[in-house]
Amino acid sequence: MTVISAIKGKGWGGMVGDTQSSTQLRKSNTTEKIDTFTSNGTRVLVGGSGTSDILYEVITELRHELEGTPYDVRAFKDKLSHHTEKVLRDAVRQRLRSSFNLSEDDVLRGCRVSKGESGVERVEIKPETLSQANQVYLAEHSALEYARHNAFLLIGQDERGVEIYKVGASFRPNQVRRECDSIGSGYDEADKVLTKFMRDLPREERHAIGFITGMYALIKATNEAAEINVGVGGTPVITHFDKEGIHVVGENQSTFASEIVKVAEGNLIERTPAYKALEEILRNPDADYKRIRGRVFGRGTKYRTISEYLAGYK
Repeated sequence: MTVISAIKGKGWGGMVGDTQSSTQLRKSNTTEKIDTFTSNGTRVLVGGSGTSDILYEVITELRHELEGTPYDVRAFKDKLSHHTEKVLRDAVRQRLRSSFNLSEDDVLRGCRVSKGESGVERVEIKPETLSQANQVYLAEHSALEYARHNAFLLIGQDERGVEIYKVGASFRPNQVRRECDSIGSGYDEADKVLTKFMRDLPREERHAIGFITGMYALIKATNEAAEINVGVGGTPVITHFDKEGIHVVGENQSTFASEIVKVAEGNLIERTPAYKALEEILRNPDADYKRIRGRVFGRGTKYRTISEYLAGYK
């Protein structure tokens, strides 16, 4: 359970994700769900939603394969899709063997094939067994949910420009037409925020989204999803790239960036100083957030009001 959101502008792209994950017993807010890749001018941010161990396995295998190899965004997308689908097909093959002692070819043929003294022998598979095995082969069995529902959102830049793709274990990788998108259990709320953001922009600005307004929208989308969606929370991971390279904002700076957006949305500070502070934080990942926080949130009554608002007091 998660929310990963991405947005693109002219010459830049950004991605924000939450850090909450859970097991059957516990939840934690320490899972970093966004990975970064670079290769000869190609820059990629990729975030995953699904079973965290499998997502980690896919990214690890992909990183090993790409090491020392040049690639563009489309090649990266294809290789990510291959590794994501491979995990699902491996899970299917393992389930067929353990539950039915069948191979994928057996299911397609409808019979087991073996070599005997008289040559090739074919043994028909009982219809009820074949029906159950076919459900596994198509990855529709509930036991395969952990492998079927893994997906990635990636945004990258190469000589073609900035592109966004969705990649999943059970669907064809596709390029995203609009300038932003989200995945994960927090998708619905994040998508509402991003859709409204795009709708409110003049048509001529939708294909040239400003850096600060776009990143503000991404952080707002993550904040809103964390408020109401199950499994979304923790300190957001904020990343972006431009002509200078990939930038990963520090943890404390990310907390402050999230606070800036919350306070501005609560009408406790004006949008202009909020944008200015956010740009300082995002452009300089090691920015002195304490100094900026003191300047923006003020002192005395204003500071107390903002602090109580962020703490959840009514």
